[in-house]
Amino acid sequence: MDITIAGNLKTIANVAHPTHAHWQALCDLLETFPKTELKTALADISTHTNAWPALLKHWKARSPSQWLHNPPPWHGLVRSVAFEDISKEGFKHFVTSPSVGKLRALDLFVAGLNEDLDPYGDEDALIGNQGAKQLANSTHLSQLTHLNLNNNGLWPEGIEALVKSKHLTQLRHLDVGNSFGGDAAARALAQSSNLCKLESLNLGIDLEILDEVFVDQMLETDGVAAICQSPHLTNLRWLKLNNHILTTNNAAKPIGQAHHLRRLALDLSGNYGGPASIRALLSSHLPDKYTHLKLRTYDSEHGGGQGKGAGDAGDAIFDEGLQIVANANCLHALTHLDLTHNAITDVTALADSPNLPAMTHLSLNTNLISAKSLHRLANSPYIDRLTHLQLGNLYEFDLDEDDLGDHWASILSKATQLRSLTYLSLPLAGITDKGAKLLASSSSLNGLQTLDLRGNTISKEGQEALLHSPHLKCTILLDDIDDEHLDLWPFWPHPMLRHH
Repeated sequence: MDITIAGNLKTIANVAHPTHAHWQALCDLLETFPKTELKTALADISTHTNAWPALLKHWKARSPSQWLHNPPPWHGLVRSVAFEDISKEGFKHFVTSPSVGKLRALDLFVAGLNEDLDPYGDEDALIGNQGAKQLANSTHLSQLTHLNLNNNGLWPEGIEALVKSKHLTQLRHLDVGNSFGGDAAARALAQSSNLCKLESLNLGIDLEILDEVFVDQMLETDGVAAICQSPHLTNLRWLKLNNHILTTNNAAKPIGQAHHLRRLALDLSGNYGGPASIRALLSSHLPDKYTHLKLRTYDSEHGGGQGKGAGDAGDAIFDEGLQIVANANCLHALTHLDLTHNAITDVTALADSPNLPAMTHLSLNTNLISAKSLHRLANSPYIDRLTHLQLGNLYEFDLDEDDLGDHWASILSKATQLRSLTYLSLPLAGITDKGAKLLASSSSLNGLQTLDLRGNTISKEGQEALLHSPHLKCTILLDDIDDEHLDLWPFWPHPMLRHH
């Protein structure tokens, strides 16, 4: 064996804090080993990498067939796998193979399918209920802790088979988003004692498939109540329920009153809400009830079909709802707050609130915030921990006669309490050269790592001022962009393998 290669292998295997780069380097080195020495090397390396995080030891294979018939030499170290393509036949052989016995994470989401997903179809590239039953019956996958079945055409029958499986009892993260289970699937999840270790659950629906989903396939109040009142789902810390038909306070109330659901990351985007829903949601007296709240609505262009889901501006929380948020006593642990497209104009209540002391990420995208109240927020002593701020994305407002964007830029450039900001997003905000120069001259924004000014009317003169600013030593985004591709920072930290 080459001494240099062996030394490098040992060095990588013994790192105290392994990263994806270490894993990739390890795999690349093992590719160079002669077959006669590979078995010994793998045995030695595995003793060192056993303590590495399972999700770090990841392989994205072309298909289950590649795993079975043409794996890389280091596949014995793999604990997490995803596929570029999945066929029903290949999947059937995969789940019955003893070679999957060491897997901890299985990602069966295939990108790009949801736009053409037919709930009544039988696409070969979706595992469907039959595949879910095969997975549930596999005696080799009993060590799985992460399972992503998003976008696989599951009905209650398939989800019920999974949660009743006597083998899948170690699951901590389950993604069955873009399924057609409705309340029946929610009740099956809630009744399963096999899910007592579950920490994250995705039952959300993507906007792209809302037109294909019928009301009886969507989650309603009874399903939410079943999950919140389940004696088994007491460890949930991450719950995604976006784009269903959860109306007013009926669905929000059981979430707010579920005392075992604390330090919860919750996505209720695109549901019918309004101030009444926010009041019910924040009725808890637990000071650390929520860590993340995503409460965005969508306009009619981005909303769902058949008159349901993806609530429009009529379901927004308005300034009244923001006042409720600011006065809530259950947000002391909240770090991320997304209020995109909620018809908010006045953020004074947020500026004056001491009730969100941990907040680091705030999204107010697609809200026509008044300059006066933004000034109050930007200089509030209660937001000095804010690291990420999203404004702008005002694509649906007529800004031709308004210099609001430049007013925003002026306020932010002189802010006294935003020195912790590392990410500032002001896309499609109507900012001109005037606003660009004000931002470029700001010494209070010198901690920025990213400044997003895409879609604004900034000429070469304004761009030069930004790029040669003595204060802004950060990435500055200036390209044109449409309103569907604006979120860059991971507001919603996904604990699964698929990152949204």
